[in-house]
Amino acid sequence: MPITRRTFLQTLATSSISSLLAACSMSQLLNQAPALGLQRPFVVWTQQNCLDAPLAHWRRLNPRIALNRIAIAPSEIQSRVGAALAGHEAMPDVLVADSATLGALQRPGVFRLLPQFAQFQNDMAPVSIEQCRDPSTQLFALPLTVNPYGLWYRSDLLHHASQVSRPDNVATTVGASWDTFLAFCDAIYANTPDIAIVADVIDDIFIPMQYQLHTHNTTDIPLRELYRESIATTIAFQQHGYTADAPRASGKWFDRLQRDQIAMVVGGSWLQAALARTVRTDEFPWRLVPPPGGWIPGPGLAIAIPEQSNQVETAWQFALALAHEAELQLSLSDANATIPALTSTYSDGRFLRTEPFSGGQHIGQLWTTAATTMHDQPINPQRYTTQQKVLSIVRNALVNHTPLDAILMQIDSAQ
Repeated sequence: MPITRRTFLQTLATSSISSLLAACSMSQLLNQAPALGLQRPFVVWTQQNCLDAPLAHWRRLNPRIALNRIAIAPSEIQSRVGAALAGHEAMPDVLVADSATLGALQRPGVFRLLPQFAQFQNDMAPVSIEQCRDPSTQLFALPLTVNPYGLWYRSDLLHHASQVSRPDNVATTVGASWDTFLAFCDAIYANTPDIAIVADVIDDIFIPMQYQLHTHNTTDIPLRELYRESIATTIAFQQHGYTADAPRASGKWFDRLQRDQIAMVVGGSWLQAALARTVRTDEFPWRLVPPPGGWIPGPGLAIAIPEQSNQVETAWQFALALAHEAELQLSLSDANATIPALTSTYSDGRFLRTEPFSGGQHIGQLWTTAATTMHDQPINPQRYTTQQKVLSIVRNALVNHTPLDAILMQIDSAQ
């Protein structure tokens, strides 16, 4: 192609911008962007595969706003925010993550308080609003979704194991405690020892039991006593050999799902999407019931505006639209296969329509009922740090087959 004055100038401009990018850090470039005549992008950090449909819809509604979405693995959000606070990269204008992660990050100078949303607090599901308030009860994040944890099970595999398979009978047989659940698993294994009953001992036993602890005031209970039951139950399931011995995100885990080797798994709305993508759509025999002890308040999505946000006004509009604009809420619900945190939007039933299962079981209605009856305590930085320490200890202890009392001693020493 011949070089014209136009292409020469375009190449020169591109070269100049490339040199500038190489010479400046990202945060420096963003600060200098208006002076350079460049449009400052509206930067949104989200968890991976989160908000795809709502973001696409919001872009269509706001074509003049250059939205730059950066997807981050949930395990990396804390370190990325820490790096931004230290000045190593630019802080986003908006951060969307699960409410537990945002609660652990909240401290003075990180997120703006959200007084504009006070008028909506009475319409928000209590399980989510508690996760998004600081000790003074001020909102620092806005809940977008609620994500109860339920017990998913393969009705055909339970039927093959000569156990009950109707949802009401399964819920009754699982019972109100993890001990009765273990007895239920004993009966299943006696008939089908070739399948994994629970998919992962950490994700499906220990972590759900940790979340159940949030529903109680545990501030005066020693750590070794607080975690004794959950660790003992986790060890029991591992020793019985009822788990798939495959991390949730691994190909082996999904391979076992596809080969019909996993009978039950505990999880939230993300699991529905994973099952829908993995299992044959013409044979979708998964069902959902409350787990042992009742529905578990897993963290749902929430949105926070950092103090360092460069586009606060746009951030306010973005957050309010996601939380309270009907079409965006609908796309949010469909994208995450969960229910919105604003209870005022439940009345017309529009968010109960996602139903990939046969047999007339209404997953959306189950989640709606669970989310509007659960209450939760906020996950503050201290509690989150403690949980991560205990989780690390338990993971290593299970690998090394460490006895229960030795694990509890390690927890005491880490306090």
